[in-house]
Formats: sequence, C-alpha cells, structure tokens
Amino acid sequence: MKRDPRTDRRLLAAMGALLLLGLVLVALMARVDAERRRADALNALEQADRLTRVRIDAFIMEVAEDLREETQAMAGWQEHDVAGLVGRWRPLMDTHWPIVSIAVADELGNEHTLLRQDEGLLYRHVSEGSRKVGPTVCRVNGPSEALVIGKCDTLTGSRDPRTRTSFSKALENSGDSPVWHLAGEPEDPGVRLKAAQLFRDPREDRPFRILTMKVDLARSRWLDAWPTPISRHGSILLDGDGHVLNLAEGGEVTRLREAGLAATSAWRADKTRSTFEFTVQGARHLAAVGPYQLNGETLFIVTVLDISGTAGSSGMGVGLVTMAVLLLIVAGLLAALWLGRQREEETLRRQAYRSRTQEKRLAKALGEREVLNREVHHRVKNNLQVVSSLLNLQAARLDDGPIRDEFLRGKRRIDLMALVHHKLYGLQDLRRVDMEQFINDLMRELSNTFKPASGTVSHEVRCAEIRCDQDTAINLGIMLCELVGNAYMHAFPYATGGHIEIQVQLVEGDLHRLIVRDNGKGLQPGHADGPGKLGLEIVEALADQLDGSFHMRTNGGTTFEVVFRIPREPQPEIEEV
Repeated sequence: MKRDPRTDRRLLAAMGALLLLGLVLVALMARVDAERRRADALNALEQADRLTRVRIDAFIMEVAEDLREETQAMAGWQEHDVAGLVGRWRPLMDTHWPIVSIAVADELGNEHTLLRQDEGLLYRHVSEGSRKVGPTVCRVNGPSEALVIGKCDTLTGSRDPRTRTSFSKALENSGDSPVWHLAGEPEDPGVRLKAAQLFRDPREDRPFRILTMKVDLARSRWLDAWPTPISRHGSILLDGDGHVLNLAEGGEVTRLREAGLAATSAWRADKTRSTFEFTVQGARHLAAVGPYQLNGETLFIVTVLDISGTAGSSGMGVGLVTMAVLLLIVAGLLAALWLGRQREEETLRRQAYRSRTQEKRLAKALGEREVLNREVHHRVKNNLQVVSSLLNLQAARLDDGPIRDEFLRGKRRIDLMALVHHKLYGLQDLRRVDMEQFINDLMRELSNTFKPASGTVSHEVRCAEIRCDQDTAINLGIMLCELVGNAYMHAFPYATGGHIEIQVQLVEGDLHRLIVRDNGKGLQPGHADGPGKLGLEIVEALADQLDGSFHMRTNGGTTFEVVFRIPREPQPEIEEV
C-alpha cells in the first residue's frame, strides 16, 4: 500500500508548528522565571532591611533610656562631687561598651567629661568655657568601689561646650526624646553618634544642664548585622556623606563585607539609586539604600543580599531541555503512527503494571516516612530532655539571683519544646495534624506544668476542625507554650484565678488566625523590657517564619493574635491508564 504524500507534508507541518510553539514557550518560561527570581530577591532584601531597622531601633532606644536615667539621677547633683559623678558613670561605661564618652555641661560653660581611650578612662573638666584656665585632663585609676583620680594635666586652647552642635541642638529640642547628631573630636577620631538631652536642676538658682553621650556604632552588638537568621545578607550604616558608622576597622573582611563596601562606594557616586545590582568577585549581589530618620540626623542603611545562589538554570539551558522534550513528543507521535494500533494494548498493559508498582512503592514510602517522622520527634524530645537536665544541673550550682532565673527560664523553654515534640509523637496522622486534639493535649500538660499557678485558671479550645502539617504545628505549639505560660505566670496574680481562651480560625484561603485571650490584669507599662520580652520576640520570629504577623492588645485582659498561613496539602498526581 502506497503512502499518501499529503500525509508526510502534514506530519512535517505538525513538527514545525510544535517546534515553533516550543521556542515561544521557552522565551515565556525564561521571562517568567527571571521575574520570579527578581521578586524573591527583592522580598528577601526587604526582610533583611526590616531586620536591620529593628536592630537600630533597639540600639537607639537603649542609649535613649540610659540618657534618660542619667538625667533623672543627676537632677540634684552637686558641682563639686566629681568622685560621685565618675563613680556613677564608670560602671555604665564598663557595661555599655558602645558608649565612648559621657559629658554634662551647663549654660555657664562648665563641663565634666568621662572619656574611653585604649589605655583606660580619662576625666576632663572645663571651667567657664576655658576663659580663665585651659581644660584639665586626669586619668581614672582603681576599681569602681575605690576610684582614684590620677595625675592631671592642663591643656591649652578653648573647649567651650556652648559652641558645640550638641549644645545648640539640645537647647532647640522641644520634645522629651534626646536629639542626635554626628560628632568627632581630635583626641577621639572617627565618625560617632552623639545624643544630647536638656534637663534642669530642681533648685531654681541652678543653671540648666545638658547631658551628652557619644556612642561608637561599630562596638554595638545590636548593629553586628552580618550573622543573622536570613542567610547571605549584611547591612552597613552610613551618614549623609557616605561615611561608614558600624563597620569596625581591621580583622578579616569577608566577601559579603566587601560587597557591602562596594555597594557603599557605588551609592556615594550616585545617591539617587535606591535599589541596584552589582558583582563582586564573580558573585551577584542586590543592594538597597534607604534613609533612617533620627531626631536631628538622617542616616542611611545599605543592605546587601548575595543572589548568586538563586540564579537557577540559564535561559539557554531551559530552552535546550524544552527542545528535547518537544523532540521526544514528536518522535513519539511518529513512532505511534509507524507502529500502528497493534502496540496499543501492550502499552496499556505496561502502563497498568507501572501504575500498580508505583502505588505499592508509594504506600511503602509513606509508611516508612511516617515511622521516620515519629522517630525524629521522639529523638528530638529525648535530646531536649538531656539538654534540660544539663541546664538544671548547671542552675543548681548558681546562687539565687537573675542569672539563675535566666537559666531556669531557658530550661523551661526547652522543656516546653520537648513537650510539643512529645505530643506530636503521640498523634496518628502527622501529615494532617488535628489542631483541636493537639492543642487540648498541650493545654492539659501546660496546666500541669504551671501548677499551682494554673490551678484556678480554666481554659477553652476552639479550632473548627482545622488541620495542618507538622512543621506548622511545631511553630504554633511553641508560640502557644510561650503565650499561655506567660498568662499563667503573670496574668492572674490574685487567688480568684481566671480564664484562657484559645481559638484557631480560618480567615480566607490558606490564611488562618491564632487567638490567645485571657481575662487577667493585662499588659503593664514597661512590659517590652520585662522578663517576658524574649518570649514575645520568639513568638514574633515564629510568626514571621509562618509568613504571618503577631499582634497584641489589652482590653479587660490581654489578647494575642497570630495571623499565619497553612501550606496547602499537595494533591497526589494520578497517572492516566
């Protein structure tokens, strides 16, 4: 039987159309993949920038609080009590390494300063703006409880504190927060931040005073932003002229630090850029520069993200793979036409056999995975209990006090994490954890753990038949332990007890809400610096891992709300037979 030439032409036309369609698909896939990688990199860069800003806020708040405490303590200080002044400031500078100098000046031009230098501390005194005699500089010797002012030298020149920028800015500042500005002095070189606060003596006949603290950002643990939970990123803090504020000189400079300095140089050359890409030592990086506003100064944050590991396969590689797939499809069509219908039944039998084999392998793999998951939770629980026992032994060697309390808080957190893994180990289905059963079991154990404080506190759990994966359950369990534990310890100080309500609600799609509400005494002023501060930070970090957010409010009690996402369960692929 002769073949019809029109059939061959139709086959060639079909092959050409498929190849053309493949090229179009390659171009579209490459463009979509590039846009997705760009969006992911920008999102990671935004998260890194937010983390840096949180750290800077914490450092600024810490310095402002120290300044506020000093102004309150010095309200009635006598001018001649130099030993008392140095005796108060020296422990502060010993425990707060970023502070390089503390000074108090008045409207008459008198100033007392404690300076940090490599060889120790110096005390400097300026009388009436150096109008009659130059500044006096003395070395501070001896321990804090037995201070000795060493040999003093009189310097030449004028050191009138009233001519400094910090003095004038503090006078113009009408708010309660300190005013900031960049500062540097000949005997203490480098760009530093100085905070100044105006305060008045309660005695009417005394002049007003201005307290200043100069800080070196390169010394702060808050601003050491290179080792962070977000991988392959770093941040540098700059002044308006592009000078680096928080990068210590010397030491080993990693590739990421070099990338940060390269981004800083690029921004100095063109300050209009806010987000840009560049390459350092063959590695691609993404940088973002944004302002950070202080009361009196504007700084700039340079955040650098290493994106060399997110490039994925190139467009040419994707094109080749797609072309190979298309050629295989065309070859399969031609083979099917040439072999004929006599092979169809054999193909169907083989496909059915493969499907049965895959189903058996899948069932076996799922069973092994379930056993492995349970074994992992069991071993994690055992390891955490070992760590808890070691901490308990260490705490027994410590005297009662804040350090021992911190050991015991850490031990309790480890015990609660072990409890979460233990409860997961007892569930039957770890792929779809029943939230109501899991939380009820967890609440019963928490109530027993925090007795007798929990003896007069009731609880209620409502979860609306919501199920989640085991990773989400672990994070929610740890957050629940922190929030409920804080409620048991702090929310019900009276013998009347109270009630704790726990809800897990579906908001929309995969977005859910965890609500922990009590009718206790509510959050007290200063709770952000209290013993529960670390617990709230842990909850906020875990909520961020679930692509969510953490909120709290006080209204006749305390309500904690965590908005999070539960990943959709992937549907198994069914091979058609």
